[in-house]
Amino acid sequence: MHITLRFCLAIAGVALCLGAGAALPSGDIHIRDPFVIADGEEGVYRLYSSIYARKNEAADAWRHTGQGVEMYLSRDLEQWTGPRHVLELPKELNCTAVWAPEVHEFNGRWYLFATLTFNGTKVPHHPGWRDHVKRGTWIFAADRPEGPYEIVKRDSVTPPNWSALDGTLVVEDGRPYMVFCHEWTQVRDGEMCLMPLRDDLSDAAGDPVTLFKASSAPDVKASCLVTDGPSLFRDAASGDLLMTWSTVRSNGAYCVYWTKSETGSVKGPWKNHRMLFPENGGHGMSFRKLVGGGDRGPLTLTLHQPNGPAGAERMRFFEIEYRDGVLRTVAAAEPDLQASVPKLDLTDPLTSARAYSLEIDEHMNGTDGFFPVGVLGENFTHGFNVAVGGNYVCRGVDKNTKPEDFAPQGVYGISIWGAISAQTRPWLAKIRDQDGKEVRCACLFDPKVREYIFDFARTSVSNALAVADDRIFKWEIDNEYLPPLDYSDQAVAAFRVWLETKSYKGDLAKLNRAWGKDYNSFAEAEPCRLDDYAKTPGHFMDWIRFQQESFAEFLAEYYKIIQSCDPKRRSVNGKDTQSSLEMQRIARTRRGNHELIGKAIAPYTDGVRGMDHYGHGDRNAYEMNCYTHTIVPDDWQPGKRRGMLYGENNNHNGPGWQFAQTVWRMIPNGLKGGTFFCNGWFGAWGDWASFGFINPDATNREKIYYLPRFYSAVHRTERLFTESAPVRGTPTLAILMAVRDVPFGIDDNMEPWGFPINSRLRLYKHLRDAGYHVNVITYEKINPVYMSQIDGLFLCAAEHFDDAEIERIRAYVKGGGRLFCDVRCGAFDEHNLPRTDNNLTDVLGVTFEGIWESHDIVVDQGDVWFGSPWGNLVRADGKVRWKLTTAEVVNAQHGLYYSNKAAIWTRNRYGKGRAYWTNTQMGTIRSESANDEVPAREMFRALLKDAGIVPSYTLSTDETCNFRCEKPLVDTKGNVVIAVSALTYRPAAPATLDVRLPADLVRDVRKAYIGLAEGNALDDVPFTRTADGVRFELPALKSAAFLYLLRDHAPLLGTAFADFGGRAAAPDEATPLLKPGATFRVNVTIDNPSVRADFAGGRVQLHALKGWKVSPAQTCDPLKRGARAAFAFTLTVPAEDNPELYPNRIYPLTVDLFDREGRRVAVTHTVVCVDVPKKGREVLLSDNWVSRNMPWSEWTGATYRHLSVADETKGEEIKDALNATRANGTEIWALQSGDRAGRRRSCVWKGIAEPTVEFDLKSVRDLTRIMFWEMRTQNRALGPVAVKVAFSENGRDYTEAKSFVMAWSQKLHDVSRYAEIRLQGVRGRYVRLAFTPNRDPKHNKNGDVALDEVYIFGLGR
Repeated sequence: MHITLRFCLAIAGVALCLGAGAALPSGDIHIRDPFVIADGEEGVYRLYSSIYARKNEAADAWRHTGQGVEMYLSRDLEQWTGPRHVLELPKELNCTAVWAPEVHEFNGRWYLFATLTFNGTKVPHHPGWRDHVKRGTWIFAADRPEGPYEIVKRDSVTPPNWSALDGTLVVEDGRPYMVFCHEWTQVRDGEMCLMPLRDDLSDAAGDPVTLFKASSAPDVKASCLVTDGPSLFRDAASGDLLMTWSTVRSNGAYCVYWTKSETGSVKGPWKNHRMLFPENGGHGMSFRKLVGGGDRGPLTLTLHQPNGPAGAERMRFFEIEYRDGVLRTVAAAEPDLQASVPKLDLTDPLTSARAYSLEIDEHMNGTDGFFPVGVLGENFTHGFNVAVGGNYVCRGVDKNTKPEDFAPQGVYGISIWGAISAQTRPWLAKIRDQDGKEVRCACLFDPKVREYIFDFARTSVSNALAVADDRIFKWEIDNEYLPPLDYSDQAVAAFRVWLETKSYKGDLAKLNRAWGKDYNSFAEAEPCRLDDYAKTPGHFMDWIRFQQESFAEFLAEYYKIIQSCDPKRRSVNGKDTQSSLEMQRIARTRRGNHELIGKAIAPYTDGVRGMDHYGHGDRNAYEMNCYTHTIVPDDWQPGKRRGMLYGENNNHNGPGWQFAQTVWRMIPNGLKGGTFFCNGWFGAWGDWASFGFINPDATNREKIYYLPRFYSAVHRTERLFTESAPVRGTPTLAILMAVRDVPFGIDDNMEPWGFPINSRLRLYKHLRDAGYHVNVITYEKINPVYMSQIDGLFLCAAEHFDDAEIERIRAYVKGGGRLFCDVRCGAFDEHNLPRTDNNLTDVLGVTFEGIWESHDIVVDQGDVWFGSPWGNLVRADGKVRWKLTTAEVVNAQHGLYYSNKAAIWTRNRYGKGRAYWTNTQMGTIRSESANDEVPAREMFRALLKDAGIVPSYTLSTDETCNFRCEKPLVDTKGNVVIAVSALTYRPAAPATLDVRLPADLVRDVRKAYIGLAEGNALDDVPFTRTADGVRFELPALKSAAFLYLLRDHAPLLGTAFADFGGRAAAPDEATPLLKPGATFRVNVTIDNPSVRADFAGGRVQLHALKGWKVSPAQTCDPLKRGARAAFAFTLTVPAEDNPELYPNRIYPLTVDLFDREGRRVAVTHTVVCVDVPKKGREVLLSDNWVSRNMPWSEWTGATYRHLSVADETKGEEIKDALNATRANGTEIWALQSGDRAGRRRSCVWKGIAEPTVEFDLKSVRDLTRIMFWEMRTQNRALGPVAVKVAFSENGRDYTEAKSFVMAWSQKLHDVSRYAEIRLQGVRGRYVRLAFTPNRDPKHNKNGDVALDEVYIFGLGR
């Protein structure tokens, strides 16, 4: 068994060596301040170290013995022999510690520099500080590097009254100097000093001078201005003289800086100090590795890491390079969670979002035609975001954010979570519920809370502009921030003012009528309890309206402050959620009125709102359309981005075809981009398992293959989608989102997310089934400008209107509009006061005489019926008593013959228009004895035909209950795109589709195209012009498609695969699954859809990732209007041993079209998968959540159990929380909970002498590695100092336990550290781990142990 050190990664490891010889693995050598000489002549490395006490090493190892210095030898930096003593100090020196030995050759001899400490001798220190022990650098000499070394001067070379340390030799122009540190304990601001030496190094040859102080470096802890460990070397290529040195950062972490002499001389000046190694490790020195018999290998930094706790220090090796004037580590010191975790080659053109879009500028920001798309949880440096065509992520910033944190591969939005931050601050006032209990949400009525949020916003904007001004596309506020109703004293006081000054304008008598009270003043008014919302509806309506208005006003101020801090006045968006829109249980408890919010924030959104949106099908189209109508203008015209951006979206864990049926429909309903939730990760649980594009076992879900096809469809006509608006002049209906009535909807009692029984959504579905385009609108849209575009207005469950709204409805009908209402429409005002005169009864020709009440258990108002061509198959629930005035009954025969169970429709002429009314709840209408909603559909068709409103589209098969054609979109050039989709798991059959369109949009169109969601091809679709639009001959639709009628547009690209063996990447049916090394063909089509100009020709080129062989670019000859050209390209997949191939990974391909001037005028992209075997490769076996793509993993069902038993009488305890239980019953406990921030959990053993756990991998495996993550805490003493490991194949017979010191590495992500054990020749199903506590007397007297995570790796099958 042996350690394998990877020089470009930080490996905090020890080796399990069964039957090994005397050689010591690196991880077994406890050392601080390592110093290595690479001897090219002998081909060995010499490591010098102080001699440490080895008794009770785990607890006391870092104490120096004062005995001297020892040396180890190695040929590979992995296995070492020794130690042997090279310096032994005479006891009479009374030296108590030897620090930082270094060995240098000079003038044919070898000199050892070491810092010696003498406890009995004190030296003066910084004023006000106590005296400290004497410490200084001594020099020893020998004829050979292995000694023995003798004292050159029987005293320190550094000044006698100084506390100085870490001297190192520098030779310049043949003259020796020593660079050393004047300790901060004596001078407070530690100094780096230079002192000339005599030629024989026997003493100083002059006084020391200061080169720089610790405070000259950025981010140094003000109370600990340390200078440590200088090491100098000259870069051979540039001649630059560089120094590395160590100090303590402001966060308390030991680190390594580097600096360059501005003159090339050791005398400096040394001014610009930059970080080289940021965390928990230091006192570094550099050497070149041995390659080919000499020290000409990579420049390598060695240092000790971690810097504590005592006994954990080990030497680490990192490859470094000096290039373009910057010294850097070649790879970041991160945990090797997976030896082959995918890491993108960021120099590859296909890792840039610009490869997939024409609308990203030179600053990697979106143009005015940019359509942002991305995946939440993914970024641009790893994962699949860019590979599927993603170009956008939203991230937060703070004072520590750096420009390099913004990867150059994509476009960024900035998250500002001021309100959520406020709710975590205990000193800020909180919301109170109706019983006076504090709610974990900040009280927005408190001025201090608002100022905190606004200051947070100002600071966030300032931080972002400082590091990424050119990269910011937009601002985004807190996640799904819709606070509950606030019953705090501040809120109640504001409510009373609002009632008197705004709502009732001083009319106390009116308030008393509305509430049924007898108040003497507005100051007596109390908020309505949620329990009483139905008992006193007027009271509740005023209370929730106040909450909604005040919240909208707060958001407007919040948005304004953010935008005012941005000189470019970029758009500010939210992450609203659909749950408060019409899910009445949520809506009645939250402050979100989206009509009010949309109006309040409109000046700061640049026409675009944000929302989180979950679900699928008609509900998503209905909600998206409604949200869009809260932000777009009444006279919405193409030419500017207007609509909605997704903060999150997903169809839950639905299939890919359902995902496509949903998202393809969102664009014509107002979607202008956004991010999907979420990527999904190996081992994930909770929402990240439920909604991920990747399964918890790292396999791909079907919808991940639809994602790049959707993105490619967007990018094919990106600017069109961004600036388009719905076509005007086509039959369109509108449903009012009656927000005032939503809280009073009757629950269906199925779920808290349910819609009311009188469901506008159900009505929407019926109208869509009937072949109509339907908008879902707000009260303010009922105005002459907007309503001139609407052929019919539906008021479902809409009883409450203010006077102005009533007048606008009357005007709409009087002017020729068609109105459809139910039950007591318009019978009450906005305070729930009955309308006795200014109501809609004259418009409807009906008066309401109360709700039908019956005590007859046989004949009951609970169910009513409409007739249909097949009998009474259309059912509804509830009815009101009515009396005709001027209206007539449309379904008279049915209504008269079966009056007790009959539902009726009436018709009334009013002015130039007509009003229809039903005595039952329109949103309860549904079909019975039918497989779908055809009977209800036919009823609405007949009703709309009677009203003279023709369908928006018709389908020859009449299967419109399983088909949707969305409202066509048009851009400023007259280009039209139409989204069509199936609606269920049954594909829509081939059919003729007639769509009504204005004649001027189709008059000169020559060809129509279709792009199916199941591929990236672009095909002709037969079409003809009709008297009122266009007719398409559609193929079968499994999910969705875009239809293109383009008049003035750049060429369109399409791709299809051939000769790939016919295997698909299951569960998808269209993405090829290729063998490593296979060659296949990509067929490319170029269509010129323009009716106005020929395409002059150019060049078409296929691109793949580096390592894939692609046939050369091809010439595209001129294309006449409506013409097509076809091309074939060949690709060869890299061989199986290529390190860039991973299982279940998506690989992108792009096609570019360039015109004759070399301008890129069109792009498309697609993906393939490669069948990469896991057998014999290292894979993760312990089922931990890994927050990066983890293709090298196998789901084993691994579990663990505690073998230790806590004795409560002794104060012992095992704290291991259950995080989640998967659907199969598997429980997720702390040590497998994963590494995702916010979801990580820790296991703590309190007071147990040797905590022991046993992992069960469920089958015998060849094991390669175990990794441990320390508990996420600043108290690092809780990490165990050692672990005993044993293995078993059957759970009974175990190998002999072997103990290893835990070599904890630098911190990761937050404050966690890790250690690992590498294995060889180990086989087992069960892994038993027994931990040794670190009984640090200061931080861990009880010997507690805490771990975040245990990862176990082995060979794949």
